[in-house]
Amino acid sequence: RYFLEPAMLCLLLELCVAASLSVAAPVLAPSADAAGAGCWTGGLNAALCCDVRRGLRGEERCWDENFNFQKCCPEEAELIANEIEKSCWVGGVDQAACCDIRQGLRGNPLCWSEPFTFDACCRAEAAFVRSAPESSCWTSGLTAPACCDLRQGILGYERCWDDVFSFELCCPAEAAVAAKSIQDTCWVDPVLPETCCDTRKGPQGDLQCWQGIYTFGACCTPQAIRAAEVAAIRETCWVGGFTAAACCDIRKSSQGDALCWDGPHTFETCCPKELKLLNAFAENCWHGVMSPELCCDQRKGLRGDDECWSGIYQFENCCFKEAAAAAQAKGSIKHLAVLSEQIRFSEPGPEEAAVAEPKASGTIEELKALSQNIQWSSDSM
Repeated sequence: RYFLEPAMLCLLLELCVAASLSVAAPVLAPSADAAGAGCWTGGLNAALCCDVRRGLRGEERCWDENFNFQKCCPEEAELIANEIEKSCWVGGVDQAACCDIRQGLRGNPLCWSEPFTFDACCRAEAAFVRSAPESSCWTSGLTAPACCDLRQGILGYERCWDDVFSFELCCPAEAAVAAKSIQDTCWVDPVLPETCCDTRKGPQGDLQCWQGIYTFGACCTPQAIRAAEVAAIRETCWVGGFTAAACCDIRKSSQGDALCWDGPHTFETCCPKELKLLNAFAENCWHGVMSPELCCDQRKGLRGDDECWSGIYQFENCCFKEAAAAAQAKGSIKHLAVLSEQIRFSEPGPEEAAVAEPKASGTIEELKALSQNIQWSSDSM
């Protein structure tokens, strides 16, 4: 989507937010009345939790399903929203094309990647989409009971709709019911997501797949697109001497042979049968008060809560996703430390600079790449 890598964009965004906060500090000074009622209990406070220097959502450990950054830190949340919106349209991205709701209620889906989403980058259009069913759709004698009636058809009464005011926009509840019924019947062999949702064939995938109510927007949900991406990657897992028998052997670790995995080729993608076995075992780990939330929490230790483990039930097989992410980050950090030492001890003198520069540059580039891998590994944890 952008010419800059996602990690670099997020870093630049956080720096912009920190700079804005330092300028606007008097305005953003926390007050007891500023946040939602009940946010600050059990030692939590606005100064700690709303501090955007800790991240784009303040201190993540403050939030749960009832209390979040937007509710408890409204002024800081507005600051973040403004900074993200200002950062959306870099790298030649066309705002008008991306925010055009005639392409769908989320604009052009190919424009978005976290934290740059339709809601964050097209705030006016997103507000219109939210309010239209109550405020804008029903004029000139049109009414929701008449237009949204699914007995009239899968899109209600079609004479109600035009390029802007659509069934999906004006009848969200009925549209959800209709979308589910369409999605349930989209895929019948040989019409499959990996063929039809492949955006390398065009922004609407394979046009030969679509007819009537069966469209790219209706059938290629995020889940379907992800399934198509996984299927494409899975076809390239076993090349260059790598084999499923060697790489997917979970006797070696909960991720099989760690030396097999790189980039998009992961244990989860390439070893679906073994992943299913691990998931089935992990389900047996949780009973009584034991839960993944309690036991796999690595804030308590590198192996989560040690009091949870006994016998065959251990962190490595009950929390195998967390264990794999920790191992990946640990390996990257060790490699990073080695490379740092290599750079420090191989700095050339002035007379050697011209000869040594390509080698040093390559090592630094590798160091930057590993730093980015660590960032994404930390996010996955």
